[in-house]
Amino acid sequence: LIRLFDFAGVTGADDLKSLVVKWIDPAINNTDEDAGQIFKNSDLKATEEILPVLEFFYKDESGPSLKAKEIYGKIKDLITVYGDGRVNINTAAEETLGILINSSIDELIKNGGITVRPDPQNLVHLISAARKDAPFKDSGALSSALFSTNLSSEEKNVLNKLIEIVIFKSNNFRINSTGEITGKSISKTITCIFSRSPANKIIYWHEN
Repeated sequence: LIRLFDFAGVTGADDLKSLVVKWIDPAINNTDEDAGQIFKNSDLKATEEILPVLEFFYKDESGPSLKAKEIYGKIKDLITVYGDGRVNINTAAEETLGILINSSIDELIKNGGITVRPDPQNLVHLISAARKDAPFKDSGALSSALFSTNLSSEEKNVLNKLIEIVIFKSNNFRINSTGEITGKSISKTITCIFSRSPANKIIYWHEN
């Protein structure tokens, strides 16, 4: 979350991370420290639910609603509320790969796994180039494809850490359907999320 909010240009990304965690964590309720604050205490059902959290974060600035929408606009295509928390490395945007790799580096440095910070963009470039030829089928295919590119020992450690938080196929898919009337400025868009596991079904539906 810190790396995500850093990417979006948030000043005080760590404070915003803490606020989001408080908002969704079922184990956290109001305390004397947070008097008057009410938390959701459950997972978000749609990415848009983060907007009131952002607005609260910017409550002391002018135009908190506009600021919240600005930050949400920068991250909305990089986040999801579906899945088990891991990211499909075959379809993730390069910006997402950069966030995940930087997070992996942060954790390794914190825990003493590496002492020299490698260039995250090198791994982003190598992963993006390799998956264009063929999607990675599993962690072994990912390792084989990148370990043959003269990775440094630090980069190999980062890659092994990254493998812990990625998947290689998706079960949830966003479908956007737009209908327009020819010659008139009238349109209707329907967005749905289709899940193929554990059963083929639509799990989210929205009309604008």
